[in-house]
Formats: sequence, C-alpha cells, structure tokens
Amino acid sequence: MKKIIFLALIIIMLMTLCSCETMSKIDDKPYENEVKRTRFIEIESYGSGSIIVDSETNVEYWMSNSAYNVGTLTMLVDEHGNPKIRK
Repeated sequence: MKKIIFLALIIIMLMTLCSCETMSKIDDKPYENEVKRTRFIEIESYGSGSIIVDSETNVEYWMSNSAYNVGTLTMLVDEHGNPKIRK
C-alpha cells in the first residue's frame, strides 16, 4: 500500500513540474516575433508635464504631470481651434 501511495505522489509531482514548464514556454512564444510600437511619443518635457504626439494621427497633446491630475491628456489646438498637427 505504501508503494502505491509513493508512486502516486511521484506521478503527481512529475505532472506538476511538466505542466509548469510547458506553461512558461507557451507564455513566452507570442512575443518573440511581435514588433513593438509606441503610439504616443514624448517630444518635449517640462516640469509640470510633457508634449506628446500620437504616431498614427500626428496630433499633439499635453500630458500633465502634476500631483492632482497626473496622466491627463489635453489636445493642443492651433489659432483657429483645429487640432495641432506635428509636421
């Protein structure tokens, strides 16, 4: 009876170790060939925030860095009220 319990424990431990290794390999593979792109690019930095550009639309935004509204995006506009486009 002790041999059966011992054998069952060894099988369970081997199955657990094998499944952990397989899961880590599965998680790593989707990112190997993936191209990393950043949509928002910081172009200027100031103490209270920074100007960032949307790489798909070239529209400029102000991103706040102050304590009470960190991360707030505000679209920058030209003198006519249209979105400011980075050239």
